[in-house]
Parts: sequence; C-alpha cells; structure tokens
Amino acid sequence: MQLSPNELVQSLIDFCAGNGNSDHFLKQLLEAEGSHPVAEIAASLFSEVVPTTALYSKAIAHVVNFYLHDGRKEAREDIVRLSTLCTPEADAKVQGYVREALSKCISFPI
Repeated sequence: MQLSPNELVQSLIDFCAGNGNSDHFLKQLLEAEGSHPVAEIAASLFSEVVPTTALYSKAIAHVVNFYLHDGRKEAREDIVRLSTLCTPEADAKVQGYVREALSKCISFPI
C-alpha cells in the first residue's frame, strides 16, 4: 500500500481534529513499512507536516481574530460554551464556526 500525500495530510488533519482516525492512520503507516524503511516513512511524514504548520497557524489566527470582533460576541460566547461540552454535536458546531470564519477571512485553492 502506498500513501499519497493527500491521504497522509487528511489523516493528520483528522487526527489533530480528534476525529478518532489515529488507528487507521497508524495501520496505514505500518502497512507502508513493508515497502519502505521506517526512517523513510518518518522522513516523509515530517516533510509533509512541518511545511504546513505555518499555514495552519495562520488559519487559526484568522479564526480567532474573526471571532474577537465586537459584532461576533454572541458567536464567541457560544464557541466558549460549546468547547466545554466535549460532545460530537458540540464539536460539529464549533467546526461550523471555524468554516464560517475561514470562508469569510481567507480562501484556499482546493
């Protein structure tokens, strides 16, 4: 099995977002080990993740700045409330807020 860069990045995004996909991601990496040395897999993972860190940090900063605006006080308070619930429904609502902010702040070519 060969991991494409898109699959690798999407798996990392899912993992960081808490989508419970870490077992699947680890399984993919271990299956890839048969065709590639562990050091090569680690280097590939590193080279995919590190360069994108600045982009994700910038996106997070845009989201935070978007909701710090005085006109979005209710949404900001809702995000704070939802973040304490730790439920899939609350997580989905927070993700909706993030998508809204990103769609209005920046655009990514997909």
